[in-house]
Amino acid sequence: MPTKLFKPGNPKPKGSGRVKGTPNKWNKEKRAALKELLDPDRVLREATVIAYSDLREMFDEKGNLRPIHDLPHHVAASLASVEVVRQNITAGDGTQEWVHKIKVWDKPKAIDMLMRHLALYKDQLKLGLTPETEKLVSLLASGRDKVARERRTRA
Repeated sequence: MPTKLFKPGNPKPKGSGRVKGTPNKWNKEKRAALKELLDPDRVLREATVIAYSDLREMFDEKGNLRPIHDLPHHVAASLASVEVVRQNITAGDGTQEWVHKIKVWDKPKAIDMLMRHLALYKDQLKLGLTPETEKLVSLLASGRDKVARERRTRA
């Protein structure tokens, strides 16, 4: 449910100024509205809708673009913007056609976000040491400790 708290030019309600020692009601209202808007389950569902979107569902069996109000929810949710303009496509014919410009949300980015959330791949490279390398590292560390002790005794 949209809230009026975040619309530009919406003035703060009277009495919303912070008085020392009292809780800031205005911030509590904003936090509550944000919490309602940023439901983690809903965010995952929306990312999933974008990740599994199929643009073929925007067209009917004849290849014509379906009206926006006839699109299923999951198809409409994958649309970033729709622009409909009337322009002359063929120069000199004197007729104008409707041109539909459709942009969809970034599908690879949605898939990437879901994979990160589900820990299906790691961003960090983990290097494992072989037993021989571990032995060399421990020898180096003990050698450094020995040199440090000798320097302290000399000083």
